[in-house]
Amino acid sequence: MTSSRPPSRPHLTRELHSRKYRLLAPYPSAGIVPHILPRHFSVIERFNSWVYCGQFFRDGEYFLCACQSGNITVYRVGTGDEGLAMENSYICRDVQWSITDMKLSPDSRHIAYSSWSGNVHLIPFQEGSGGTELCLPLSDALSASYYALCAFSLSFSADGKELIAGTNDGKVIIYDLQSDTKAVIVGHVTDVNSISFSAQTNHVIYSAADDGVLKIWDRRILNESNPEPVSVFVGHVHGITFHDSKGDFRYLLTNSKDQTIKLWDTLNVSSRGTHRCGTTGSSGTTW
Repeated sequence: MTSSRPPSRPHLTRELHSRKYRLLAPYPSAGIVPHILPRHFSVIERFNSWVYCGQFFRDGEYFLCACQSGNITVYRVGTGDEGLAMENSYICRDVQWSITDMKLSPDSRHIAYSSWSGNVHLIPFQEGSGGTELCLPLSDALSASYYALCAFSLSFSADGKELIAGTNDGKVIIYDLQSDTKAVIVGHVTDVNSISFSAQTNHVIYSAADDGVLKIWDRRILNESNPEPVSVFVGHVHGITFHDSKGDFRYLLTNSKDQTIKLWDTLNVSSRGTHRCGTTGSSGTTW
């Protein structure tokens, strides 16, 4: 008698748990990856230059991508089989090498973008959105090193009143878009690749950098002239490229150039002796 029961899909959690028994296999992920990654795709657009970044925004309603040519293209995400439909395209100014990051403001009035230049730019998202074009300098002084400055990561606060930038010289810059002021935190020793506000409050900031360190800052107790993070997490042996928060003040996720993803419990911070070690101290620490 032939059963009509459909073939069962592998249970991801069970597969990950059992993978430890197959670590000697040439490709231990081979039994898991085919069931997770999509096997079919369609080409939506072809560009004449490299696409450097692409992100979904506002609960997946929009997809934005940016090219080395200095273009930002906005797609509206359809339902069902509708796919992506191009809605707008922007030719950005002051673009050197590539657009390095972009973010859509929570009220959908602005797109913020950065490039290998000394400015962060805000442009109106759509005609009639009420957005204005702004230029936010990374440094107050013009110098020969202007084009050596770059913001690698950007993030709006949940209320859209502030914008934060992580730079290639280890700084975290917080722009108050209403008062046109900024605060600067020298938070890392090298490129700040990922930056964000906490989803619940503008007071808490997460930053991660090429020094392999994830840090949490609380602006309520922060001394800008001598900044100290409230929590530090050391464990990656190479730079961190991205982080994300569950939004519960408890768990953080990081992705690194060392080909690992780590889940951090914010109640278990690294010891103070490793705070300034970064990747130089990670390899000698037991995790």
